[in-house]
Formats: sequence, structure tokens, C-alpha cells
Amino acid sequence: MRIFLSLAALVALLSSQIVMAAPPRVPCFTVIETVRAERLIKYDKDATCDPTFIPTADELTLCPNILSRSIARRALRQNLLPLCLPSASTTLPTSSSSSSMSSSSFSSSSSSSSSALNATFDTRDTTLRSQLALLGEVSPVIGAAALFSNDEPLDVKKITVALQSEVLSVQSILVYDDQKRYLGRASLDPSISTKHYSLQLASGMLTLEKRVEKTIYLRADLRSKDTGGESNANMQIALVTIQANGVWSSAAYTQNSTNTNFPIFRTARSVITSVTNPLAASAPLLSGTNRVLGSFVFTGRVTDSSAKLEITDLVFQIGATNQVTLSNVQIVSEGFTDRYPCSVGASTVTCAALPSIVGSLTDAPRRLTLYGDITITGGQSASLQLSLNEQGTATTAGSVTWFDGTNAFTWVPLSGVGGIANGTYYSY
Repeated sequence: MRIFLSLAALVALLSSQIVMAAPPRVPCFTVIETVRAERLIKYDKDATCDPTFIPTADELTLCPNILSRSIARRALRQNLLPLCLPSASTTLPTSSSSSSMSSSSFSSSSSSSSSALNATFDTRDTTLRSQLALLGEVSPVIGAAALFSNDEPLDVKKITVALQSEVLSVQSILVYDDQKRYLGRASLDPSISTKHYSLQLASGMLTLEKRVEKTIYLRADLRSKDTGGESNANMQIALVTIQANGVWSSAAYTQNSTNTNFPIFRTARSVITSVTNPLAASAPLLSGTNRVLGSFVFTGRVTDSSAKLEITDLVFQIGATNQVTLSNVQIVSEGFTDRYPCSVGASTVTCAALPSIVGSLTDAPRRLTLYGDITITGGQSASLQLSLNEQGTATTAGSVTWFDGTNAFTWVPLSGVGGIANGTYYSY
């Protein structure tokens, strides 16, 4: 009998040691912890965390005790979601990743569902305005959808984004909540149409409180030219729809966003990012020939190796009193001596069909200066100023026409309100 009890005790002891030797179901939160745990497990020793353990969304339950809350806060400091959620006063830190937030930033995310463990926060500008979207990049914010539940709180299960028309350049749409938290990637949903993108959400990922409006916003992940992206395509959201379950009733809901007015964007391979006046804001007005009328520095960028950024036409608005007359206007690019004629109208100076040696800023910024003859017929309040007044829109032409290597554009959507740039103000 004693021998049997001894054997039983020995078996129990060995079993307990085997259980203790197995790595605990706690994820390793740092690289150091992961390396240490992998080394200990390799030599059959106890580890304080399991480097292979990835908890599921179903395991994200409320923290039951002080120890689990401590582990949760530790995970938050590593920009990870913990196994349980700490108190509401603890928030995830803002990601310190590059503000460019290219599509590769989201490569670990599922194409059809959000990943709770890879929580990422948007660090880019979230201003919503109609502008150009560059191929091969994640676009500016293309829309913000207002969501509202009048009857009960809702647990959102699916978000569907419908575009006004099919846009081959859009490979997916990235969805964020009003705290800039990345919810997931809405992929093309051919079961609906070629212009619908859908995102499945885990339970509890996005909830709507009763009668409290909540906003989500969207960015487009665009294909590069080499992977099927096409420039000069209009991109506009038509509607955002959610499917959700009632928190109180478990009833199924399908609701559209309460706003339906979304701005127009256009795809491009390059973009003009700034236009500035390198000269003084004001200077004396002098009559004579070959006078400097104004100077402008154009800056931009391209997104693929064969893309171009070439200014082909410029229309300057003439701001002048009646006593000032312009003639023989020419334009020249800094670093070159050749000048190219511009036509002078009643209120504009037009420099058309500029060669690439003048207008190209594919590789570097370009400074363009206008020269001309100024005649002053009298008066003590004469003045002159050339300006690029019209940025243009997705549907109207502006003061600058440029070429991206595939298409011509008449739109320079710079931030701010007003024109593109003002030249020097010349006056007595």
C-alpha cells in the first residue's frame, strides 16, 4: 500500500512539473521578453510568457484583478491591446510611426476583419477637403460618416462603403473611428458590386450609444501605376452603411450614415505641393523695359519612377491700376537663359505650351520669373501685381496646367482658402 501511495505521489509530482514547464498563456509584450522566453523554452525551462501565444478577440474580457490590470497597462505601453481592458481612464498611446502611413503600415491586418491586437492610431492630418490622391499611397481622408442610433445601443458588425462609380485604383478603404483608431481594411465586395467595399468587425470593436452621434472616417489605399492604378480618375463616396446588432434586443439593424454629401477626389501620379513668392512682398514700381514682374517657386513630388511633374500653362491675373500697361512679357526658368513669350490680355498674362526645360519640377523645385516692359502713363497711385488666383477644382480649371506623365491637370488643391500665390506688389 505504501509503495502504491509513493508511486501515486511521484506521478502527481511529475505531472505538476510538466504543467509548470509549459509556457503560461500570457503573451510576451517586449522583444527582450520574447527572446528570453524562446531561449528558456528551447532548454526545457520555465518561461514567464509564451512567445507564440496570440489571444483572440473573444479573450478580451474585463480585467478581474489588480494583477491583470497591471499586465494590461504594460501592454498598453507597448501599443498593444491587452488580454483584458483596464479602466476607462487608461487610453492607448498615439502611434509613433511615420506620418506617411503608407499602405505597408497595415500589411499585417486582415483584408476582411479588424485585428484587435494590432491597434494602430492615425497620425496624419485628418482634414477633410477635396483634393488629389496619389497612386501607390494611402490617400487623405476621403470622407467622414456620421452614425446614429435612435432606439438602442448598437454593436456594429459590418461597415460597407459605396463609391459613386468603380475606381480601379482603389484596392481597399481604411476605416478609423473618431479617436483616430484604425478599425480595419474594407475590401472590395464583389457580392454587392465593383464599387462596394466591406469590413467585418469583431464584437465590441465599434459600438453606438443610444442617441449619441458617432463618426468614422475613411482613407483609400491606392494601387500604384505598376499594379493597376490609373491617374485622373474621380473618386467619391456615395454612401456608408452599417449592419449591427441591438445591444438590448439583439435585433439586426441596417442603417445608412446620416450624411450623404462627400467631396470629390482625383487620382494622380504627381502633385504640386507649394507655390511661393521668393521675392519681397512689396517693392517700388519702376517703368522701363525688361523689368521683373514677379517670380514663383513651384515644389512638388512624384510617386513612381516614370512619373512626371511638368507645368505646361500658367495664367496670371494682372492686378494693376489704369495708369500701368504691360507688354513684351517673357518667362524664364532659373539656371537657363532662354526666355519664352507670354501673351498679355486685358486682365491676364498667359504663358502657354511651356517646354519641359522651363516647367519641369520632377526632380527638384522650379523657380520661374516673368520679365516685361512697364509703361506708366501718370498718376501717383500706380501699382502692379501678378498672381495665380485660381486653384481650380475637380470640375473647373485653375490658373496652372500640369502633366503627371499620363494626364494633364488644371487643379492645384493647396491647403487654405484663396488663390495659389501672389507675386510682389509693386507701387509708387
